[in-house]
Amino acid sequence: MATPSDSATDSRFRGEAPENAIETAHALYRSELSNTSFSEVLLSWTSHFVFALVPEDVGMEEALTTEGPDGHTFIAVFTSLSRAAATVASAGLPHRPLAVSIFEVIFLAEPNFGLVINPTIPVWEWTFLSGELERLRTLLLTPLPLFERGSICAIRGAEYYQAAKILMVDDHGVHIRLYSNCWPSPPERIDVSTLILDSEGPGQALGIGHLPFTTKAFLAQGPVAFQQSTVTEEELDGYQIWQQDQGGYFAS
Repeated sequence: MATPSDSATDSRFRGEAPENAIETAHALYRSELSNTSFSEVLLSWTSHFVFALVPEDVGMEEALTTEGPDGHTFIAVFTSLSRAAATVASAGLPHRPLAVSIFEVIFLAEPNFGLVINPTIPVWEWTFLSGELERLRTLLLTPLPLFERGSICAIRGAEYYQAAKILMVDDHGVHIRLYSNCWPSPPERIDVSTLILDSEGPGQALGIGHLPFTTKAFLAQGPVAFQQSTVTEEELDGYQIWQQDQGGYFAS
């Protein structure tokens, strides 16, 4: 697995405090370089957006990339909106920060691309070469308790962020309940009491009671978990019908 470069040593020796839980987990891993601390990094990724830089009115397909000294291409993301915005301002880029799940970036990246986190901020920079990123994909597709049953998530669509609940996680994929609630920008919180399924009114999207995705396809949807909730027997109706029919999984 990738390890930080010498320029990305523990922030406690640089006098710069982390801005969020992702950076706190990264600093811990840099200090310990253990499997346990790396698991904390993965868990921090489940509940926080990162920020790619994209041109106005364009999505992730045109996300900013950078070229390493070896000529390899890396997708650039930032661990906070402020860090992304500061890079845009200082470099005079014609781009805007776009909140995305790091899992979406990892699974939608071209096979020969790497990933660089905070490329303009040496103390918080972390680089994954293309081969390291492929090993990370393999790790993420093994049964890991990153997203739990009952997790309330936001999933990024082409035009909005939509609420979803994880109904079940099995060895092959993730089953979700997709709500009609959606937002043009990342929600700061999701009020479970307001979640609805069957409305397509203004500012709402199509809700679906049960959607089975392969683990890879689910992570590529860009989920970010906000809180835990319960799963009722009624909410499992679609899942149980799927089981009886021996249904498959959406792979993309």
